[in-house]
Amino acid sequence: MLWRLIVIGACALGLAAGACRNTGAPQRPTAESPVSLVSPSPLPTCELKVDPENTSVAATSGEALAVITASGCGWTATSQSDWIQVTGPQGSEASGGLRLTLAANTNDVRTGTVVVRGSTDSAARTITVVQAAGTKAQQETPCI
Repeated sequence: MLWRLIVIGACALGLAAGACRNTGAPQRPTAESPVSLVSPSPLPTCELKVDPENTSVAATSGEALAVITASGCGWTATSQSDWIQVTGPQGSEASGGLRLTLAANTNDVRTGTVVVRGSTDSAARTITVVQAAGTKAQQETPCI
C-alpha cells in the first residue's frame, strides 16, 4: 500500500509518468500532451450616446435635460461642477432622460461638465453646460 501512495504522489508531481498510466491520478502535461487554450470571453459591448453633448442655459436657476442612450450596459452620471447637480434617474441598462439641476449664476459666463460613464470599459461621454452671465440682483432675495 505504501508503494501505491508513493507512485500516486510521484504521478501528481509528474515524476513517474510511466507508472501513472491508468491509475486515475492527475498528471502534469508534457511537451507531447495536447494542450487546448481557452480564450477569455470578450467584455460585453457598451454603446453609450448622449444628446445633447453641449447645451447653453439662462443665468437663472433651473433644469437641463439630456437623453442617454445605453445599449448593453448600465451607466452613471457625475457632475464635475459644484453648480450642477445630477438629479435625474441613472444607472439602468435602458435609455432614459438625465435631469440636471442648475444653480443661478450671479457672475460671468461659466462652463461646467457632467461625465457619463458606462458600467463596462467604454469611453466616457461628456455633457458641457454653458450658463449665461448673471447679475448681482439675481442673487438678492427680497425681505418680507
